[in-house]
Amino acid sequence: MSVSRDQMIDYISDTYKEAFGVRPRHYDWNAMSDEELGALADDVTDSAQRAIWEEESYIERCVKEFEESISASILSGAADRKTAIRWIFQATDDHGSLFDAEQFCFERNLPFSMAKEIWESVQ
Repeated sequence: MSVSRDQMIDYISDTYKEAFGVRPRHYDWNAMSDEELGALADDVTDSAQRAIWEEESYIERCVKEFEESISASILSGAADRKTAIRWIFQATDDHGSLFDAEQFCFERNLPFSMAKEIWESVQ
């Protein structure tokens, strides 16, 4: 199955946005050959994959730092993980609802999947 020129341009535009956060508006698509589009698609794919890897690595570091904060809280006297999370959460201005737990995760680049544990810890 061959890819049409329009499909290639759509792919480049979508992947560029994923990699850089904006649509590419600086290319003259009509002036580019099919080979140039293919090469650009390859470059943009590499950039998007690198951006995804960097974001995943950053989130992993943020989770590790949060886990270290939990351990430090336990060493400082928190009875258990749940208490440590409650202390960390209550030390912020964010408390009162599940939305606040999600906001807590967002502001610290933690996965939203952690919001439920955080919220359950402060109940």
